[in-house]
Amino acid sequence: MPSLSPARLYPCVAVLAMIFIVVAFYVCRGSLGTNLPINVRQRSAVYSALQPNVTHTVNDTFSFPYPVAVKSVKSVLDGPWVKPLQHFLLQLNSSQVSVVFSDYLFVDSLLNWLVSAMTKVDSPVTNLLVVCLDKALYTLLQNKHIASIVVEKDTIIWPAAKMKTNFSHIWITRLVLCRLLNHWGYDVAMFDADAIVLRNPKPLFDKYKEADIVASSGRYPFDLSKRWKAATVCMGTVLLRATSRMEALWDTIAEMGYSKEMSFDDQTKINQALDRLGIQWATAATREQHGSCSNGLSVVLLSTSDVCRVCRKYNKYYVWHQKGSRKSADKVKTAEEGSKWYLRNDWTETNNSITGIKWLQNITMTS
Repeated sequence: MPSLSPARLYPCVAVLAMIFIVVAFYVCRGSLGTNLPINVRQRSAVYSALQPNVTHTVNDTFSFPYPVAVKSVKSVLDGPWVKPLQHFLLQLNSSQVSVVFSDYLFVDSLLNWLVSAMTKVDSPVTNLLVVCLDKALYTLLQNKHIASIVVEKDTIIWPAAKMKTNFSHIWITRLVLCRLLNHWGYDVAMFDADAIVLRNPKPLFDKYKEADIVASSGRYPFDLSKRWKAATVCMGTVLLRATSRMEALWDTIAEMGYSKEMSFDDQTKINQALDRLGIQWATAATREQHGSCSNGLSVVLLSTSDVCRVCRKYNKYYVWHQKGSRKSADKVKTAEEGSKWYLRNDWTETNNSITGIKWLQNITMTS
């Protein structure tokens, strides 16, 4: 067998070395993470979409919810917030991201949530991204080095779309972002800004590793809870896992979006889609409720002793989410009455040079 001359050997070694470097680079960036629940192609698309001359994710063969109101996949993915989102995701060492949505109108409630979730709990919520619905909130959080992106409604929703309430664009944006993150292979833990974290719920979510959806228990839509004789998925605290079974749920939601009389409420949409997928609820006498759809999609509704909606003055909840008015001032009052308000009244007057966790600690009321 003839031996390779140095002139032939060196190019081979160089090629192998380049292959090793490229693979190592992707692994270090997390693009080929082994813990992804769908497959690595989805998450690697996040990286490839950041390359020069690529304006949107190559694999866009999916549909967003609310097609009568939401722009095309290409238009949405060409939006100015997509690349900042991708940059954030590529810094994570996990395939699970925690998100909370807010605009400046509810800045007090949001900051109270951040203070609790990031400074008051023994184990802070990690991989957290605040999705700002206006530039005023985004500017504040960026100046304070709080991980955030700004998603204004005109980057997602057609101008001609008719919004029934001021909350419609929030509900639409939440489902669009959750759908996109699931498509890219990320599990999404989403919280309302008044669903105050008292203990990091990740261990609670991890208890039900086989479930596609883990959520707090609600009663709305009332017609479904009455017919099911069970609770419904409450979107105030919910984990949406990026599994193949979830694709059927997202497709069902997209197909439901053609009625002109449709509700934009994301909780309504999720539960109606589960109903269309034939969810059946187990009758076992457990604190939580277990449901299964015809395609095998599994749902766990958490016990109200873990995530409350009608809350007692009891600090062993994972998440405290007292029912109340949607008005900003009323949300503050509700949290104060439940002894879950931690934000200083004069937080706007605190030291402007402090950022990050130290800033959140600085705007916390002293005992």
